[in-house]
Amino acid sequence: MPINKDTEMHPLMRWQFRGGLEEKDRKAMLFTNVVDSKGKKYDIPVIVGAMGANLDIYRIGIGRPLDEVMAAWRHATANPITPRVVTEAPCHEIITEGEALDQPGAALDALPVPISTPGWDNAPYLSTSAFITKDPDIGIQNLGVYRAQIKAPRCLGMNTSVRKGFRAAPDDASAGLLSAEVFAAQAKHVLIHAGDDPLPRLN
Repeated sequence: MPINKDTEMHPLMRWQFRGGLEEKDRKAMLFTNVVDSKGKKYDIPVIVGAMGANLDIYRIGIGRPLDEVMAAWRHATANPITPRVVTEAPCHEIITEGEALDQPGAALDALPVPISTPGWDNAPYLSTSAFITKDPDIGIQNLGVYRAQIKAPRCLGMNTSVRKGFRAAPDDASAGLLSAEVFAAQAKHVLIHAGDDPLPRLN
């Protein structure tokens, strides 16, 4: 049965939270027959609630007993992993660039991104997209999770917060507010990772 990503997908998920189900009974949902309101069919499945449908799912995803989750997060934040540079990666198996991105369904419009709140959201949003940035001067990398609005097949908007901007590394004593000039330069060195592994481990 096809599921409309624009009008049905997130309301079905939200029903679990507003329909009286106990927290322990809420499930993640995997949709494999996804369409949009214009009738377009996608060949990419969508999973919703893979980390937050209930606390047990979250505990399994983090890989820790529930009473150890906060300590695991604090440890991971205080001990960032140094990036490992590789020459090949699965995410490079299919590369579309240049004028090829102007073909229908070849850019952001290839992704079955849901509309989170039909009737209220003004566009599909990547809700857990990971923005990996690099400071143009000192080379430090940072990863932040931001909501990103799909404005057009080749246009994505995001807002980190005007007051904070992209942060430097947590252990950098000078970390804090970035100037508009540094923010603009850092934004030129960004990788956006959508469709993260739903089972990260905080080791």
